[in-house]
Amino acid sequence: MQNRAGHQENLKRVWILIIVLVAIVLSGCGAGTGKNKNSKDPLAEYIPEWTSITYISNGNMVTLQPPFIATQNLYGDLNTGSCTGNTIEVNFNGIYNAATITSLSLTGLTATNNSNAGTFNFVACMALGSASVTITAYDSDGNALRIPLIVSLAAVNFVNTITLGEGHPRYPNTGLAMMSAAPRLENLTSGSTKMANVYMGSVAGKSTASTGNTGYTMETGLTNYVKQLSP
Repeated sequence: MQNRAGHQENLKRVWILIIVLVAIVLSGCGAGTGKNKNSKDPLAEYIPEWTSITYISNGNMVTLQPPFIATQNLYGDLNTGSCTGNTIEVNFNGIYNAATITSLSLTGLTATNNSNAGTFNFVACMALGSASVTITAYDSDGNALRIPLIVSLAAVNFVNTITLGEGHPRYPNTGLAMMSAAPRLENLTSGSTKMANVYMGSVAGKSTASTGNTGYTMETGLTNYVKQLSP
C-alpha cells in the first residue's frame, strides 16, 4: 500500500512539473516579449497604393492602371508637359494614409513631388530607355515603410509611324511654315502627249526654320506629280 501511495505521489509531482514547464513556455511567447517573429507589422496597413501612371501619346492622355506588368512600355510624345530635351512627361499617381505617412519620395527618375492630403503625384521627365522607379513612404519618426512601391518602365519611341513635328519643343503646335521649292511648269507638250498641272524640277531638299522657336529646322524632300491629258 505504501509503494502504491508513493507511486501516485510521484505521478502527481511529474504532472505538476509538466504544467509548470508548459506555463513557462507559453509565457515566453506572449505579446510584448519580442520573441514572436510573426508579430503583426502595424505599418503594413498604411502602405501607399497606386492609382495610375499617365503620359501623352499622339496628343492624347494614356492612363495605365495597376497591377502593372513586369516592364511597362511607354509610347509617349517627346517634349510634353513641363518636360524638354526630348523627354516624356510621366505622372505617378496614388493614395496614402495622411494620418500615418508624413512624407514620400521617388527615386529612379528626377521628379517633382506634388503629394498632398492623402493623394500623391510625382511628375518626372523620362528620356528614351529604361528606368526602375521606387516610391517610399515615411512615418512621423522618419522610418521608411518596409514595402515600397516599385515599377519598371521602358520609354519607347514610335518606329513605324512618326507624326510630323514629333520631338519639337512646341509639338503638336510646331509653327512650321512649308512651301514648294520646285518651279511650276504648265502646258507641256512632248510629241503627241500633252500635260497639265505639272510641277517639275530638280528633286531637292529644303530646310525650313521654325516660326515658334529659334534654332530648329526641318528638312523636307519634295515629290512632284504629273497629270497626263493625252493620249
